[in-house]
Amino acid sequence: MTTINRKLQKIINNNLRKYFKIMSRQAIAGPNYHSVVALNSGSKLAHELKKTEIVLNCLKNGNTVITEGVMVNNARPDICVLDLEKPIIYEVMDSETDERCDSKDYMGIRIIKVKINDKN
Repeated sequence: MTTINRKLQKIINNNLRKYFKIMSRQAIAGPNYHSVVALNSGSKLAHELKKTEIVLNCLKNGNTVITEGVMVNNARPDICVLDLEKPIIYEVMDSETDERCDSKDYMGIRIIKVKINDKN
């Protein structure tokens, strides 16, 4: 594991506290963490593969992400990039409509919708 500077770690910690319920088993991947990706057995394989692909791209860019994290309002985004002043959520869309995705309450965090057949 490589280490990240204190300022970046503070941003990650603040975003975790502000947006997510603190649980003992969070699926966090990044330079300061053992890289863990939460998989949902109820989702289609293509959905989980796309989610994993996005996480790998984020890791290659040096980002720290949480997958399937439970937010304080009980929403559960696929992926949230934590090491930005303003976090970003990636929502992998399979059969889900734009309207359904737009109706999710992610507490004002910007959402990037990714269709399963999109290239990252």
